[in-house]
Amino acid sequence: MAQNVISVKGREIPVNITIERRNNATVRFGKTGVNIRIPGHVSRKDKKALLKQFTAWARAELQANPQLLAQYHISPPEYREGAMLRIRGQIFILRKFIVNKKTGAAWLDGDELLSPAEARLRGIQSPPVNILMELPAHFSDDERNEMADGLISLCMGDFFINEIAGRVRELNDRHFGHCIRSVRLKNVKARWGSCSAAGNLNLSTRLLCAPPEVVDYVIIHELAHVGLYNHSKKFWDRVREVMPDYMVHSQWLKDNGEKCSFEQCICGYAPPVRAAACARHDADDAAPAASPRQDDAQEPPPGYIERQISLSFDFE
Repeated sequence: MAQNVISVKGREIPVNITIERRNNATVRFGKTGVNIRIPGHVSRKDKKALLKQFTAWARAELQANPQLLAQYHISPPEYREGAMLRIRGQIFILRKFIVNKKTGAAWLDGDELLSPAEARLRGIQSPPVNILMELPAHFSDDERNEMADGLISLCMGDFFINEIAGRVRELNDRHFGHCIRSVRLKNVKARWGSCSAAGNLNLSTRLLCAPPEVVDYVIIHELAHVGLYNHSKKFWDRVREVMPDYMVHSQWLKDNGEKCSFEQCICGYAPPVRAAACARHDADDAAPAASPRQDDAQEPPPGYIERQISLSFDFE
C-alpha cells in the first residue's frame, strides 16, 4: 500500500492508496486518512487519472467541511531536511547534517541577513534564508528533533532581535519612558516575558510565532511591570491605558499559546540539495519549491466517527 498526503489549511492528511483485484475504484474518508482503492487491471494512465480525480475530490471535501478536517489529529510537523518555516513573514529552509560530534550547532547562511522589516526599509524583498544545522549521529531521532528546536530558537533570536528590540524601544518611548538597559530573545517556554527592576527585558522566542499585535501586548505588559511588580488593578489600568483591547490578545495567548512553536511554523518541505552545495559559508542560495511530506498517520481520538463520504467508479 502506497501513501501520499493532501495539504489542507496547514494540515497534512494521509492518503492511503491500495491497488488490488476489484471491479471498481473508490475513495472514502477513513479513520486515519483518505483511503483510495483502485483495480489492478486498469492501465497506468487510468490509475494516474483516477488518483488525480480522487485526491482533487477529497481536497475539495476537506476544504468545504471543517468538521471533517478537524477529525484528523495529525502529528505535528518534524524538523526534517528541507523543512520550510515561515516566521514573521520570512522563509527559512532547514539544511540538516548528521555528524560524528558530541553536540550540535546551527547558523544562518547569508552574507547579509535582513529581517523582513529591515528589508522593507531598504525597499527590497528579503530572500529565503538557510538554517544550516549539524546534529550528533549518536542521538535518537527524538533527541535530534528536540535539539533542532533549541538550535532554531537560538537562530531566530539572533535574526529577529534587532527588529523586536526596536519595537520595544518604540513602545517604551511612546508610552512609558523607562530606562531599558537590554532586550533579549531567549529560549524560554515557561513564560512569555519578564522585566527586571534594572530594566532588562526578556521575551520568549516563541512569541515570534504569534501575531504582531500579540507580541505588542506582551511587550506592553512587561513594560507596565517596571516599578509595579504585581497584577493589581493599578497595573491592569496601566496596560489598558496603552492598549484598550489588551484582553483580546491576552485571550489569544491562552487559547493558542501551545501552538506557538517553531514546528507549527513549518509550511512545507523543500527538496534536498547536494551536501557540497550546503557547505558552511557556501550554501545554495536558491529557494526550492515545497514538496509533500510522507508521515505516518496518527490513531484517531476516542469518539471518532467515520464519515461516510465516498466516491466510486465501476469497471466492467
